[in-house]
Amino acid sequence: AAYRLRQRGHEVTIFEQLPVSGGMMFTGYPNFRLPLAVLRAENALEAWGVEMRYNVRVDTALVERLVGEYDAVLLGTGKFKEVRLDVPGEDLDGVWSALDYLTQFKLGNNPPVGPRVVVVGAGYTAQDSSRTCVRLGHQVQILYRRTQEDMPVLPFLRDKFVARQAAEGAPYVFQTTPVC
Repeated sequence: AAYRLRQRGHEVTIFEQLPVSGGMMFTGYPNFRLPLAVLRAENALEAWGVEMRYNVRVDTALVERLVGEYDAVLLGTGKFKEVRLDVPGEDLDGVWSALDYLTQFKLGNNPPVGPRVVVVGAGYTAQDSSRTCVRLGHQVQILYRRTQEDMPVLPFLRDKFVARQAAEGAPYVFQTTPVC
């Protein structure tokens, strides 16, 4: 939206809660899947003349203030929250949501994990976090409660993803549900 508005001559200010722009493309995808150089070339907001204000949490009070200060306010909230499993132990030290783990890693923090990692789930985020852990030297296994056919990925990619995970050293274990 900022790009199109700038093309039409509008002044644009983006308020971003993270210290980087680009949302999930920058913080949720590992570099081996989506290289930063490509992202930076396609998202040069300051070069387009967009004013960026980083580390700003957008809440109701801020939106109300912005409505009074700007001609238009466009909300592009993104998706930064995973669905929790709601199981005992998910709030213990050493337990991360895969998305939080990837975000912290991409922001340059080193999320503390031990040498052995288990990832619960079989979607794209589970795969990205497991492959990131493997690249950092961790022993990884992915547990999924259903079958390979039930994986929440495009059907024509399932075999490829399972084979790639095994080849990289982070195999799936299907029909397995962790319990406390």
